Amino acid sequence: MLLFLPYANITHVYLHCHAVGVHASCPIELSPPSVVVRYGDPVSVNCSTSEIQHGGMGWEATQGGRSLEYNVQHLTWTVENLTDWPISPSCFLNMPNEQCSRKPKVVLYTFPENISIGSSSGPDGVMREGHEYNITCLVHNVAPVQHLTVTWYKGDSPISRDTFDNGSKKPTDQPSVYSLTPTRRDNGATFRCEAQMDLGPEGPRLNVSSAEHSVTVHCKYFVCPSWYTALENTPNNLTCTVEGFPKPETTWYKDGEEVDLPKNPDRGDAGQYVVTASNNVSSVNVTVEFDVLCKFYRYKNLKYLCSALVILCFLSDPVLDQIVRRRTVTDS
Repeated sequence: MLLFLPYANITHVYLHCHAVGVHASCPIELSPPSVVVRYGDPVSVNCSTSEIQHGGMGWEATQGGRSLEYNVQHLTWTVENLTDWPISPSCFLNMPNEQCSRKPKVVLYTFPENISIGSSSGPDGVMREGHEYNITCLVHNVAPVQHLTVTWYKGDSPISRDTFDNGSKKPTDQPSVYSLTPTRRDNGATFRCEAQMDLGPEGPRLNVSSAEHSVTVHCKYFVCPSWYTALENTPNNLTCTVEGFPKPETTWYKDGEEVDLPKNPDRGDAGQYVVTASNNVSSVNVTVEFDVLCKFYRYKNLKYLCSALVILCFLSDPVLDQIVRRRTVTDS
């Protein structure tokens, strides 16, 4: 409906367009619209309006709130020591038919100077090869966690990265866990974690690194043939590869008694040997069938193989030995 008024009686006409419940265009400007504040530091945000005909403006906040003030075009929210974690200030403006408001984005943060690192294997970092362990990085008293990233390093190389979706604004002790199943190649390796916080263009980029955590891997590595053949009165070349940490000790047994492996074996040294490699972590046994080859003798164009293990050596009987020698001379 249009309402016509006599021109002579019109002095000023103000048109206020608004939507029900929410002002279609709230004439409030915040400067800055977002702030990043370290816990306990000062903060201020200015609220201004271009609206002349308003019924007052103010700030609602758990810290630094401002009561309604009239005939002002700007009003500043100021806190000397911001400590309220869920802070959410709001600048409001009373319009002729409603109240409109705007909220600045306030990020209150805290970040530790030091972070700790530890392992489920204990403070000495000793681990057993093939067993799973957890290395834990603990970021103390950090907020907001959703801006936190933890990066894991082995030596100088990044190996893993953690982010967190905890929406809480309050500080917490945030752990990050790296699972490791060590091999012998990890012995002596160093691990560390680095915490970073990226607070966007309005805030700083923060980072702190833990101390290095050294890993000692107790391991075993034992390679030995199950069967070995040596030539009689010839240097023995049987080799067993034994590695480990701590360094294992090897012991040879024959017929249940500790022996030294013969360097120049004869037929009496043939038989079954057991070699044991052990350290304070574990012990490993390997059984070796040890054969000794005797000399060859020609008898009726046949060759006889002497083996102390299967008792085919004629030289063990002096009478047969002489017979073989005479036949050998005759045949030759």
